[in-house]
Amino acid sequence: MFYPDCVATANGSDLKLRTLDRVWLQGRLRMWGRWALVRRNQGAAGILSKLICDPTISKAALLRAKRQLVRSGITSEELQAIFDCIKGDRAASSLLFLSDDEGVVIDGVIARVLGTGQLRVIKDHYCHRKSCYQIAVERHEKDPSACLRTHQNRVNAWLAAAEFALFKPLRDALKKDS
Repeated sequence: MFYPDCVATANGSDLKLRTLDRVWLQGRLRMWGRWALVRRNQGAAGILSKLICDPTISKAALLRAKRQLVRSGITSEELQAIFDCIKGDRAASSLLFLSDDEGVVIDGVIARVLGTGQLRVIKDHYCHRKSCYQIAVERHEKDPSACLRTHQNRVNAWLAAAEFALFKPLRDALKKDS
């Protein structure tokens, strides 16, 4: 007999991830966003890896790393985003960044599964750390024909659909259940 894991209604309201699956996926996507932000500039990647390896970060090491990062060509906004991630999540240091192997796998799954529109929203949300509201405001400025709330609903729906589409391929690629 066939017992489906998910039975959807016509309006699609049942196509949602379970809470633990959603938390796992969003955590992986946040780590992928940090990885993608750092890996965009290869000089910055080595500097940050050295900085994160130390159990305590001294002020001198932080200033030296900042000077090296600025010299390597990273913008101040990217630098601020990276340091905010490190500062905010320092207690869970093993969950800060992905290894290069995991990052490449997640990057490949995202590129294979998502279309350009969903990819743009996922990158804005997880790489550039923009809230759904900020993404909706940007879209509203480009297309003022619809109200801001409509754009917010669209962004939320796009993120939910992208996360739902990514979960199974990403779980299979990372062998979560094995």
